[in-house]
Amino acid sequence: MYIINHKLFMMLIAALFIFGFQLFSFKCLGQDIHFSQYNNSPLTLNPSLAGASNGNLRVIANFRDQWQSVSPYKTFAFSGDMGLSKPKKTGGFLGAGISFFSDKAGTTELSLNQINLSVAYHATLSGNNILSAGIQGGYAFRSINLGSNIKWDNQYNGTNYDPSLPSGEPVRSGNISYPDIAAGMQWSYSRRSRNEISNNDFKANAGVAVFHVTEPNQSFYDNLPDHLPMKLVVHGCLHAGILKSKTSIEPSFEYMQQGPQKEIVFGLLLKNKLLQESLYTDNEKSASFSLGAYYRWGDALIPTFEIERSYYSLGISYDVNLSALSSVTSCRGGFEFALRFMGFDLFGK
Repeated sequence: MYIINHKLFMMLIAALFIFGFQLFSFKCLGQDIHFSQYNNSPLTLNPSLAGASNGNLRVIANFRDQWQSVSPYKTFAFSGDMGLSKPKKTGGFLGAGISFFSDKAGTTELSLNQINLSVAYHATLSGNNILSAGIQGGYAFRSINLGSNIKWDNQYNGTNYDPSLPSGEPVRSGNISYPDIAAGMQWSYSRRSRNEISNNDFKANAGVAVFHVTEPNQSFYDNLPDHLPMKLVVHGCLHAGILKSKTSIEPSFEYMQQGPQKEIVFGLLLKNKLLQESLYTDNEKSASFSLGAYYRWGDALIPTFEIERSYYSLGISYDVNLSALSSVTSCRGGFEFALRFMGFDLFGK
């Protein structure tokens, strides 16, 4: 049994949002990692999603490989979350999760490794509505290769580049670390199908989150701070079964703003059931596949395929670059993979 004052918890989240929006006008440079399959990376989307999968254990691995033809970077993420108490028809329950991501970009091997702990409270409202609020605390480690891959203006002698000349840069270290805080809220609604063949289930959610609430200093320089700008995330998703068919539609969107940078992604998946899970025995597990595309405004078209079987799913997408950079990339963006396990409750509740 968990002792928690959910009103105080909600007030804490609200206070973090107020503090975040008051500071949101600060002008800073830099941008976070991002995934095209944002719905398959819940704890980088919104801390309030920790444990939101009906209290079940959820483990997800993500991998993104992009811009190999220009300035390559690779991003890997891993997360696990679950409910800490049984979902209830009234009241609410706690969820928690742990996540890790690692990103390495460009010839300077600029790297970011971060581990986060998230906790969320999911309050059951009237009907099938749930209001969730969550906080996330983490610690980040940044590094950069200050070796021969970096060339400075001061190392040009007027005729040629001379690596033996001092850079003149007041770099304190190639390694830094800092704490990080995020908070988020989400509303969700769920209605199950009347029976196995009606396929009239309906789900909807919408959420907002603020990351880097304290704007930590990520500078490699002495006496020259570089505060990581806060990131605002707004997202939403629908799942609607097409009556008396095996097909469902799943439109969704994501909006992110971080300093002067903005990103808008929206799209649609068509989900088709291959096998219907039995409501009475464990002999038959569900199976389905989804096909569709997303569009990142001004940047890329993202064809997406996902297959689900029992507790597992695999999502595959590819960013087809359509921006002005396509003249260099030849429309090549990058592959992204998401492998998910979601199933049993460890506590057997």
